[in-house]
Amino acid sequence: MERKDMYDKVKILGISCSARKDANTEILLRKALDGSKKLSDVETELIVLAGRNIHPCDACDTCHKDNICRINDDLI
Repeated sequence: MERKDMYDKVKILGISCSARKDANTEILLRKALDGSKKLSDVETELIVLAGRNIHPCDACDTCHKDNICRINDDLI
């Protein structure tokens, strides 16, 4: 594979971290991603965190021992 082939397609990831689904942050992010799709060779993906059950890390270090988080939430 030529080096040029590795960079032919641009991937853009949008992550909406707002607690409100379908609110201004997500709307603007969708518009930006839609606009970028008009460019050639662009792939986009949107991840919306609103409504997901996500807990903070409690620094238990379990993940350092077995590479698995003990917190059971939507990040697993």
